[in-house]
Amino acid sequence: MPIRTLLSIMFKQLKDCIFPRNHQSKLEDEDFRESIVSDKPAANKIKDKCISSVRSVESSVSTRSNASSSSNRLDCNKETALEEVESVDDEDDIPKFTHIMVAAIAAASVNYAMHGYNNLVTNGILASGAFLKQFPSIDTLHTTPETAFTHSRMQGLTVGVYQLGCALGAILCCFLSDHFGRKPLIHVIGFLNIVGVVLQTSAFNIGHLMAGRIITGIGVGAGHATFPLYLAECIPSELRGKSVLCCASASSAGNFIGAVMGVAFYFVHTTAQWRTPLGLELILSVLTFVLPFWCPESPRLLIRKRKFDAACYNYAKISGEKADSNHVRQEMKKLELAMEAAGDQSQEHPPRLKYRFLLAIFIQCMATLSGIDTITFFSTQTFERQLHFSQLSSRFFTMGLQGFQWIFSTLVIFLIDSFGRRKLVMGCSISMACAMASLCGLTWQGATESMFKGAILFYFIIMCVYPLGYNLVPSLIAAELSPATYRHKITAVAMSLHFCFGFMITMITPIAFESIHSRYYFVFLATNMSAFIIVMLLFPETKGFALEDIEQMFLNKKYLAIGPDPLKPRHISIEKEIIQKRNDILLQSIQSLSSAR
Repeated sequence: MPIRTLLSIMFKQLKDCIFPRNHQSKLEDEDFRESIVSDKPAANKIKDKCISSVRSVESSVSTRSNASSSSNRLDCNKETALEEVESVDDEDDIPKFTHIMVAAIAAASVNYAMHGYNNLVTNGILASGAFLKQFPSIDTLHTTPETAFTHSRMQGLTVGVYQLGCALGAILCCFLSDHFGRKPLIHVIGFLNIVGVVLQTSAFNIGHLMAGRIITGIGVGAGHATFPLYLAECIPSELRGKSVLCCASASSAGNFIGAVMGVAFYFVHTTAQWRTPLGLELILSVLTFVLPFWCPESPRLLIRKRKFDAACYNYAKISGEKADSNHVRQEMKKLELAMEAAGDQSQEHPPRLKYRFLLAIFIQCMATLSGIDTITFFSTQTFERQLHFSQLSSRFFTMGLQGFQWIFSTLVIFLIDSFGRRKLVMGCSISMACAMASLCGLTWQGATESMFKGAILFYFIIMCVYPLGYNLVPSLIAAELSPATYRHKITAVAMSLHFCFGFMITMITPIAFESIHSRYYFVFLATNMSAFIIVMLLFPETKGFALEDIEQMFLNKKYLAIGPDPLKPRHISIEKEIIQKRNDILLQSIQSLSSAR
């Protein structure tokens, strides 16, 4: 493709994101999305017309005194029509969170909070005197230049084995998630977390500590691959973004609490300085094991296993309705039809499977390659060694960074369904690229004290913008883009690669800061710019779409091809067909009433 054409496409996509077009052109360009949104007012208009027609027929029939039998028949037809009209009203109701949904979100949030807490506790204890005295082979603060490289490599390995365990846990979900089910796997995740925390807290040598971190990582990684998938399958599309990002807020809350523990136990000089913060993870581990007892199995998974009665019961339990209600029956029929269609397609291949697989992997890996792990795991040491702040000041700065991340992780819950996934990722990636470039310029060797103080601002900017576009937004996008029959495998592989890159980052970060110093930030400048360009060109917007509707996007062979208008899906959605059928039934009822009159 000519460079001029590619640049024109990029400019057009960037212009559309920054300067949205007027409402009329938006209606013309986004037929698929507006077909769902604009159908609700249309259904309301037809509903009002039907109600007025039924009332007029009723009044005309009531004036005919010699047509009692006809009146009875018309009354029956009238009631049928009004029931259909009320069903349209039910379709338009916005779903609300039920206590089962809250329990599922709470179980997922606790697992993510444990991940964040573990990261920041590790960050703090790596610079703790009692911890380094217990494990002197990873001490990079009190070492000679001859042993600095060896100790940095061992420290990176000790921190990184946790990410390696997370990658192993995520990839195991490929083989276990569909076979055993989501709920039993979540209980196993809680048990592994308990075992791993006990081993870490009781560690007396570096091998013992690594074993605990690996087992904890397996449990947390399996949870990261399972919980977003479980929530995406159980939560309605209108609430899906908020529910998944509640987990992101919980992860940031865990980060903040871990940073607070680093400050609180700074003044303790015994082994309790690091054993107590690690031991407190046991509370979160037990909650991860207990909370899923209130959560049902995924209805979509049960439908794929042909367990329709159990799926109907679980769907009604999640939505807070009776299993024999009209709404539940209609939704189950819709899910069954969508799953059957997906099953027919899976006999060959779902549409654009490789393409969607690569999109899911890319967006997950970019969340790690953004450079956030460099700050999350090593900020305290960076402030001490590179920026020359005191130990206590470094811990307070780390606590402040995590506090800001928590605030903005909570803020994105209210933005995800307003701005959409794609714009948030693009804004986050370009902001982080600018911040990384600034850090590289402000922390180079020979920088002044005022430059070091200015660098603190950009650390805070990174921690504020990261949760807005990365954090768990990539996990949500990966689950939404994946076809139903391959969703658990794609999300598991993508999450596993996410943690593999995290292991790589934690391994090389201590060595990179020893060798190339602040120029290490140039790596993340390049990765964030690449994420911005590729997301702008190739990623669709999935805000407000049901999972079955997203599946229909990729049936269009030209969809998402690089060329003019790459992000305009054009097809009739499942919701539109259902509403149209309901309206046809209403009109037929009105016609029967009119003919009887």
